[in-house]
Amino acid sequence: MTQKCINLSIEAQIFEDLEVSSFSLLIDGGSGFYWTSYLTVCAKYIGKDSKELKTKLLSLIELGENSTSEALFNEIEKSILKENQIQRNLIALATQIWLDLRLALERN
Repeated sequence: MTQKCINLSIEAQIFEDLEVSSFSLLIDGGSGFYWTSYLTVCAKYIGKDSKELKTKLLSLIELGENSTSEALFNEIEKSILKENQIQRNLIALATQIWLDLRLALERN
């Protein structure tokens, strides 16, 4: 379900950063070729060396036939939140879906 989209050495560096820094996950939906739907998962955190705010692509998760929230959470947990220290450093989750819902509620 998860598509590899970044170099393994870059991915390793990002996960090293996430082990020592608090971070938030940014999740947004999209579609690719032939109407395939995906969730894009990015991490936003302060870099341990540069002390600058970074936003890095972590994964593209293909939304197949089993795209329930439980299945998607399991995929994120398996591919991103695989280490206990990384799980402890997750402080927020942001989605475009939530923003769209909030804006719709504010209009009414």
